[in-house]
Amino acid sequence: MPDVKKETAASRIVVIDGLRGVLVVLVVLHHGWTLWPTSSIESTWVVYRWFLGGNFAVSVFFVLGSFLATRSILRLADTDQLRPSVALARRVVRLGGQMYFLLVVLLLVSVFDKTDNYSDTATTQSVLHAATFTLNWFVQNPLVEARPDIGHLWYLSVDLQVFVIVLALVWFLRRHLPWLIVTLATLFLLLTLWRAQIYHDDGAYQALLRTAARADAPIAGALAAALVPLLRRRLDQQRAALIGLVAAATLIPLMYLTGDIDYFFSLPGVLVDVAVVVLLIALSLAPGHPALTAVLDRRPLTFLGRYSLGIYLWHYPIFWFVARHGIEWNWGVRVVVGFALTAVMVAVGQLVAERRVTRIVDSPKWRAMDDGLPAIVVRQTRGRWKAREKTS
Repeated sequence: MPDVKKETAASRIVVIDGLRGVLVVLVVLHHGWTLWPTSSIESTWVVYRWFLGGNFAVSVFFVLGSFLATRSILRLADTDQLRPSVALARRVVRLGGQMYFLLVVLLLVSVFDKTDNYSDTATTQSVLHAATFTLNWFVQNPLVEARPDIGHLWYLSVDLQVFVIVLALVWFLRRHLPWLIVTLATLFLLLTLWRAQIYHDDGAYQALLRTAARADAPIAGALAAALVPLLRRRLDQQRAALIGLVAAATLIPLMYLTGDIDYFFSLPGVLVDVAVVVLLIALSLAPGHPALTAVLDRRPLTFLGRYSLGIYLWHYPIFWFVARHGIEWNWGVRVVVGFALTAVMVAVGQLVAERRVTRIVDSPKWRAMDDGLPAIVVRQTRGRWKAREKTS
């Protein structure tokens, strides 16, 4: 008999990788205005919406990333192995490893590239806030000078900030899963209302950067992870697979709708979170529907999905770099050079940083940590205390 759990996990990984591949393409297209003219695209609504899908893609990325991270810490909590300090350190390494390499390269470019006209203050402050996962707070102030070429790193800042909140909730409610679900669901509802209010009062720029206005998606991902154990025995596999297919299909019209910023911060934007939550729960309960895997289990998409973090990190600063060096170039040449340099730096980042990050995050030494101390030290200390008790 086939192992259903392994088949479900393998299917989920393939579908998520394929979905990530689609999402990172949307993000790159959204930022492509730095390289190519958009006037000819704007006249074709169906095509142009694919170039406006960046906000949609980031929301889905938020749900996916938070689901996987929360699922991991819930498993640790279930076996009483969750150490908040260790979980937070792993998350910082996971998100920041390749980003720190990018920031080092950016600093070197700012020193030696004569076309880099950003002030030292803008570079220093932007790099410092990106490295400390507070960039979205920094760039919200219109009076400060920030580097636009790493402005996309606000995503990692919000990701870690919300992870801290989810980690705290899981820690305090780790023995009360129903209360954790109720808390996350209530928080999600309040955030969906608050994001709309922020957009109404302060406009799109502030709403796109504020933690409270973007936290609905990662909280939704955490909620999905908490709901999976509760629904595991309540939904048969065939129905779960069909529900997952419908949820995935719903994302297509939602992507078109949320290309309009008004819709993104209203009901369609909330429905994006809900659709991804339903999809992830379905994928956790049963293998993906054959129609879904037929679309997303494509080698180019899964390849892009596996390297989506590197592509996300490198494409935007490289696009800006190529744009200022290729002002006189044909836009087609700028695109070719921009994509080629991005591919090169993703490969370099993979070799220099990402492989080391993966080894560090997957190292068994993390499991041997107890409140920040190596388990061997803890065992030795406990052994000495037991020895003293026996002799006393």
